[in-house]
Amino acid sequence: MRRRGMICFSLLAAVLCLTLIFQSFLDALAVAGNLSAGTVESEAFRKQEITLEAFAKAEEAAAELGEEVWEVLAVFLIVNRFSLDDAGRVRPEHYRRYRTVLERWKPEALEAVTDALRAVWSDLRAMPVGNLENKVLDVAYEDGWMDARGDQGERRHEGTDLFCRESGRETPAEGGIYPVVSMTDGYVENIGWLNLGGWRIGVRSPSGGYFYYAHLSDYARNFQPGEQIRAGELLGFMGDTGYGPEGTQGLFPVHLHLGIYFTSEEGKEISVNPYPLLRILDNA
Repeated sequence: MRRRGMICFSLLAAVLCLTLIFQSFLDALAVAGNLSAGTVESEAFRKQEITLEAFAKAEEAAAELGEEVWEVLAVFLIVNRFSLDDAGRVRPEHYRRYRTVLERWKPEALEAVTDALRAVWSDLRAMPVGNLENKVLDVAYEDGWMDARGDQGERRHEGTDLFCRESGRETPAEGGIYPVVSMTDGYVENIGWLNLGGWRIGVRSPSGGYFYYAHLSDYARNFQPGEQIRAGELLGFMGDTGYGPEGTQGLFPVHLHLGIYFTSEEGKEISVNPYPLLRILDNA
């Protein structure tokens, strides 16, 4: 009788295990049905909705699996429909099953998501606002992704604004004080004046991400296109330039506009929300 009970228990455990495995395959298949290589252009993907807790879980899973963190993020972002919070199923034991299904049924979509995440995540090394010698900086930023811009709301904010002042200082920030540094290694791809961005500099990272720093008051030196840049290197200083012809300034508070982009297979620059990346860097 006891042996029969053990057999029944073993069978039930096996059935339960198989059911969970089958369910994970069904989950992955259900999500895969709505995927395409163009998914990376969707608002859901570009929002980069990844919490600190979920990223920490992804890092742990990546270390256990011997994978890169953006590979793990790609799979679990897809499975969780591009919203990965601390309840997201970032579990190593599920990763292989999900990845197997996605590689079998949607290899191009999985590759596009992985490549996009690699471009914007893999080269990050430094917060874009550096430290002043012997001074503490108070850096503030919020998730303003896709907020309306312009009097009629005709534009959307494709970036994150960072504001800064010395700790305890009550007067508004001044241009030319707060250092802006490169978040990555790379090279200068664009530099000079833009009517909206003012004095700006764009750095292309080794994995293909494009990091755009705008509204600068001035540059650290006379940068040239193609010039190599190191992560943490001084690029210039926060300012209030832009929204007009060359030299326009003072139309808004001093701040840094940060934009982050990757290039699609068709060569289109796609913006992503910098806020989650900043949060993770800031808490590293």
